[in-house]
Amino acid sequence: MTPTELQDSLKKFAYRVVKVTESIPDSILSKVIKGQILRSAFSGAANYRSACTGYTKKMFNSKLAIALEEVDEPVFCTPL
Repeated sequence: MTPTELQDSLKKFAYRVVKVTESIPDSILSKVIKGQILRSAFSGAANYRSACTGYTKKMFNSKLAIALEEVDEPVFCTPL
């Protein structure tokens, strides 16, 4: 998969996450969790896109690490 294909895939994933979160009933807790999940999906996609503009390998790796952290954050929200 090329970097451009992965960027497109992550963007599509973020918009699929929107559809999933819209199906979750509203409550105080679900609003917080839905917001976190949405921010993570879009932030992960945006940070990967930013990583692809890295001018050096070190910059790319640094920005990629941020993207991975963002995508991983919703794991904390899953029930035990």
